Amino acid sequence: MNVATLKISSTNDQALDSLQTTLNLIPKATWKKGDSAPRGSFYQSSGRSFTIADAASPGELIKLIRTELTTFRNSTVCFSGAELLTELSVGITVGDSLQFVASLEFTPTDLSLLAEMGIHLVICAYPTSDEANEKS
Repeated sequence: MNVATLKISSTNDQALDSLQTTLNLIPKATWKKGDSAPRGSFYQSSGRSFTIADAASPGELIKLIRTELTTFRNSTVCFSGAELLTELSVGITVGDSLQFVASLEFTPTDLSLLAEMGIHLVICAYPTSDEANEKS
């Protein structure tokens, strides 16, 4: 698994609706302020998450993320205005025979672009094994 998810939250539902329309993406998940959240808490704001890249390798994932970020920049989308909080969550699995160890290489240009657009970066590695993959 090598997946990138864009998570956007805001206390301004109109800003979320407008941003989703501008991005022309279908949300993978949605939540409203006050909805039940994991671990018995409640969401403090409304939000949406969108899968923007899914690839066989970390290198291909980075290429797909760059393409999406360039598209976002060219559409002049503002991810940090109107009480928006935007996060790019990048997840990879490690530990099986196909991807025992993995790395993600974001260039200074990539990181500058994320900062310029007001997007936080979160990177997660999830352990897996050949046995676990056979069960799924």
